[in-house]
Amino acid sequence: MEKRIKNYRLIFTLRDYHFDGFLKLVDESERSIIKTDQNHSSIVFHWANNKMGKKDFNIKADGVITSDTNSIIRTIHADCLPIYFLDLENDIFALIHSGWKGTLNKIASHTLNDITRYYNLDPENIQIVIGPGIDYENYQVGNELFQKFKNKWNMELDFFKTDKEKDKYRLDLKEANKKLLIDSGVLPNNIFVSKLSTYESPELFHSYRRDGDSAGRMAAYIYKVRRNP
Repeated sequence: MEKRIKNYRLIFTLRDYHFDGFLKLVDESERSIIKTDQNHSSIVFHWANNKMGKKDFNIKADGVITSDTNSIIRTIHADCLPIYFLDLENDIFALIHSGWKGTLNKIASHTLNDITRYYNLDPENIQIVIGPGIDYENYQVGNELFQKFKNKWNMELDFFKTDKEKDKYRLDLKEANKKLLIDSGVLPNNIFVSKLSTYESPELFHSYRRDGDSAGRMAAYIYKVRRNP
């Protein structure tokens, strides 16, 4: 999947795509590749610039924010959502990984708040893309998880759909994050939500819920395209 927003590229790779092969398609000269070492947290790293001369960085976080247009941000996914943030006027961008743990701990709104406060931005100017992830029809969860959201979120939990099986729900991660971002000040028209399901598209994507421990991973990237002189 590729979405173009002016001179930015927002990428979500297909299954079995060679990650390093993708980077060869990008003009990576003098670029920093910022890769997340994820653990389903709500930690988001602020990347300033590359003063150390290295090209490859692994950051222990589930997201990265930067104003460094000489950088490429990468996250890894196998049902959890890639969520892209972009302020075109100020060249501020971010990419996060959000599964149920990240969503429960509001990583999307924390990222938005960090961006807007640190760079003094208006949330109404932030554009959001919520990429492919598991669909709610195939994401059954128990009452224990519902109660965790109920205790932590001060809003209607209409992104949980009651399941026919007792004490079970279907969790709509995409809708939950969209709702969270709108509540945090993002304009609804500035949020694009992919309809692609990792679970329902075995020919395109890996899915941990579908394939278990044998599931591979996809990569999400965001970067600014360099214009030719």
